[in-house]
Amino acid sequence: MSANEPAVQNPVSNMSSDCHPVMSVDLGTTYGAYFFGLVASASLFGVTCMQIISYFRHHSTSDPALMKWTVAVLWLLESVHFGNTIYGVHYYLVVNYNNPTALVNVIWAPAVNLGLLACVVFLVHLSYARRIYILTDRKLKMLPLSVCFLAILNLAFPWIVAGLILSGDNHLGDLPLTLCKVSLAIAALLDIVIAVSLTAILQKSRPRTPKNLSTSSGAWGRTDSLITRLILYTINTGILTTVLALVVMFFIIFDSRDLIYLGLSEVLSQFYTISSVTMLNSRKRLSEQLRPDPSKQTLNDSLAVSYSVLGKPTVFSHVPVSQSEVLIATAPQNFVGPESTA
Repeated sequence: MSANEPAVQNPVSNMSSDCHPVMSVDLGTTYGAYFFGLVASASLFGVTCMQIISYFRHHSTSDPALMKWTVAVLWLLESVHFGNTIYGVHYYLVVNYNNPTALVNVIWAPAVNLGLLACVVFLVHLSYARRIYILTDRKLKMLPLSVCFLAILNLAFPWIVAGLILSGDNHLGDLPLTLCKVSLAIAALLDIVIAVSLTAILQKSRPRTPKNLSTSSGAWGRTDSLITRLILYTINTGILTTVLALVVMFFIIFDSRDLIYLGLSEVLSQFYTISSVTMLNSRKRLSEQLRPDPSKQTLNDSLAVSYSVLGKPTVFSHVPVSQSEVLIATAPQNFVGPESTA
């Protein structure tokens, strides 16, 4: 695209050259914020690539095709999203250097990135919904279905915003910003609901220790400690994405004339992807923590193994010991149990 490429007026930032002098645009809080979003996105994209490469190196043969395709699509979306960010910054700050009139127009790249962000959040939320469904032994259906419905609804809003921006209609008013706020609010709500639900599920999945058996050592203690770590990870991940979504919404509401919210939105999708793939890569390390050291095996370990063999193999009724059973408790986003590989 050349410097003379036709562009449409930017209804998101509400900057109009007819109402405001072009030179009044503060580059520090507009395209400066957009540039810093690119820098942060570049750093996080490197982390994303490292995590995804590690996933395919260690889990490409053991995970079902659905999970591998989900990770691959996330990688593709993040790559296109990052490429669009580079293009947008290059267009405004390099191609149109010393061309202030170009700063009040919006091109397709940042608009399309809104839709790509929605696709990433959509896939991650669907993964969480299936996680809830599997970990409740496929008995709880309304909550996963509700999460899926809101995720699908939330997928539509950013693409509608992108279409409105690219339509060039200068009479939209605050409609694009309002739809962005609704989308971010739904994403934050889903993060909170998912975090609370998974915390409750994991709390119920703590091993039921037989009487006169210590829970501070052996397999019982390791499993209880692992579930505690999973709960903390779930809460921290939910808080991270929720807070960032609310921060973006805050700047849209109170500082919509600047582009700080645009810079922050460039890294939001990276946080969703990294948190999802990192959990998948942590399964091997977490499962190894449950394997007892033969030289230090205790009576608790033997009883735990016997209990897991005789008991019903669900996350609610036994200490997960075998690797296939460990996947149920330690891979909330893998959804791979002994019965789910078909």
